Amino acid sequence: MIMSNPGSGLDAFPIPLEWLSDVDRAFASEVRAYVDKEIVVKRQSESLDGGLLTKAWRGINVDLGLQSAIWPDRVGGAGESSPAAALLLTAVAEQVGRGDVGLGVLLASVQAMAASVVVGASDGDPRVAAWAPEFVAEQPLRVALVMPSMGSGDGPVDEEGRFVQVVARADGEHRVLEADHARPLCGGADADWFGVVSAEEGELAMWWVPADAPGVRRHEALKQTGLWSCPNAEVTLAGVRVAPESRWLAGTESVRSAGTWFQLLASASCVGALFATFEILSEWGESRVIKGRGQVFKNNPLAASVMAELAARVHRDRILVYNLAHMLAHPQDVGPAGADTVSVAASHLAQHVALSAEEGINRTMELMGSAGYAREWHLERYWRDVKGVQSCLGAQVLSSMRVARHHYGSTCRQRGAFG
Repeated sequence: MIMSNPGSGLDAFPIPLEWLSDVDRAFASEVRAYVDKEIVVKRQSESLDGGLLTKAWRGINVDLGLQSAIWPDRVGGAGESSPAAALLLTAVAEQVGRGDVGLGVLLASVQAMAASVVVGASDGDPRVAAWAPEFVAEQPLRVALVMPSMGSGDGPVDEEGRFVQVVARADGEHRVLEADHARPLCGGADADWFGVVSAEEGELAMWWVPADAPGVRRHEALKQTGLWSCPNAEVTLAGVRVAPESRWLAGTESVRSAGTWFQLLASASCVGALFATFEILSEWGESRVIKGRGQVFKNNPLAASVMAELAARVHRDRILVYNLAHMLAHPQDVGPAGADTVSVAASHLAQHVALSAEEGINRTMELMGSAGYAREWHLERYWRDVKGVQSCLGAQVLSSMRVARHHYGSTCRQRGAFG
């Protein structure tokens, strides 16, 4: 049996029924209804860079309970902490991205941190008890990930040839983090916490750093053309001292897992943008009449062929994203999220889906003409946002070189890379 995403109103885009539980379907339906009520209906009359999206972020995370959903019930969460959480989070990220891609990317940042520790954690994992209060609180979190990125210098690079922006040095049992003008993926301007990837003697680690910690300094907010709900800013870490319990992830493979979760949920947000594009085009194609012919636009063969192309793109990309989620939901079959095979798959799939979303929205804007570029329809905003997602995912060529190394044994590799 097959069914579409619950409550999506898009029954033509099915995924296997068994991939989503009743809880997944109910939660996704609830989030969709909330997004419709609090974002889609209001975005014509309220500024998206004002309080509308801030309120929606709180509603989704606190009022609906997303922020605590995958945390064990023993620490106050909803208990959806098995690997199947990948499917729940994908279904929700899809609907959040449909309302606003920036919120979807912010969701990806927060839940990548949570899922990389919580999913499949043992009952005695001290990180779960230590950090659960931040996630099950009545205050929505904003997390910015400081991951390896494009850059140059004498410092280490990771397995994809990306520059590791933060260096750690030992200070007894503590570590001291140093970085000059490091750039988070997004959200650095107003984050409550930073998820910081550092390098120390050829090994990666990820740290949970409060934004108000001594030595943390934000710089001026960067100019943005999209992703308004997660404004970015560079951050300098000047001798930021962190305790052993702040080490969120240790080891290159563990750090990879956070990247895999981020790529999954960012991709799902891009599928949400395609859903929104489909809905906008459907409404426009139904209401637009070709002058002089009296023909509804969707009934024109040329227009219909382009509209069909978008629908097919939505379906293909959705299946790809849910397939990745299904892989993470069954680590016993393919390995954990940080395994090389899964990580490589997540990297190139995320690049593909973000590019596909951009192309699909671009084709739709061309079809709609001036209406496609007008802010009235909000289509141009989704296009700019998915371009922002591509920036968060990093250079496509580096991802391609990793794929070549993994699948063909290619020796293409930047000097100094480790992992």
